[in-house]
Amino acid sequence: MVTLNSSAEHAGSRSFAKIALLILVVVLPTLVGVRLAHLPVFTYRPGPSGFWRPLHAKPEQGPSSSFGGPFYRLQPGSYRAAFRLRNDAAAAGLPLCRLQVAVWAVSGMILAARDVPVTACTSYREEEIRFTVPEATVVETQAWYSGRAGLSIDGVRVWHEAQAKTRFRLGSICAALAGLAVLIAAFRFRCVPQLRTFDRAASALALTGFVPL
Repeated sequence: MVTLNSSAEHAGSRSFAKIALLILVVVLPTLVGVRLAHLPVFTYRPGPSGFWRPLHAKPEQGPSSSFGGPFYRLQPGSYRAAFRLRNDAAAAGLPLCRLQVAVWAVSGMILAARDVPVTACTSYREEEIRFTVPEATVVETQAWYSGRAGLSIDGVRVWHEAQAKTRFRLGSICAALAGLAVLIAAFRFRCVPQLRTFDRAASALALTGFVPL
């Protein structure tokens, strides 16, 4: 009986080790890497700090510039901007707005642009645009309203593509190493001594004849 219990105890310990290894060395590091990769270079929301509010544009206003900012200085590299916006109920496919990233100091120098149509979904969504900065410069993220359907813009986030990939790799590796260290320490100072104590106690009881082997 003791042998069976001991085998079950060791089997349970091995199963726990496999699960802990999967969580601490694979799952959590991946989550940490993804989280770090999603840290933007900057986040811009309209309105003063702490009192931001979405910008709204209605068809009666006509076509206009509905969003611009934050005049942030970026270093050379490839970037990705995600505008958080929504449209009011309207015929899907109608032009909604034109997203742009422009060089602030040079009028008319557009780094990237994309036309966004009206969709059937009226909830907030993120529309992305990718652009490249050839040299360090101040950029402005813009949205030009078409005047065809109601538009709300909550803000924009910008990521540096290479930095995001580096953060993911380094964050995942560091978290995996930390998880492995925690797992080794746990089994060295807690699980293994407990199993050894269990074996010694079982052997002592068997020698006294209280527990059959």
